[in-house]
Amino acid sequence: MRLGKVEINTCYIVDLDNEEMVQHAKDSLYDDFYQMLVKSSDLSEFFNCIDVVEDATLKESDIPEFLRDEEEEK
Repeated sequence: MRLGKVEINTCYIVDLDNEEMVQHAKDSLYDDFYQMLVKSSDLSEFFNCIDVVEDATLKESDIPEFLRDEEEEK
């Protein structure tokens, strides 16, 4: 079994010492996702932000219960 992550990969580079900049980046990420998920009729922009990355450091026990339950039903 190969393990990996399905993750949303989008970010803004910020100055961590500048709280206003950090908050603005957080607000911008929220706005970006809102636009992609709610306002857009084409979800391809959102799905383009989702990456599948193999990660050999993970263990089978790291898989969330709800995903393991789904696999057991098959």
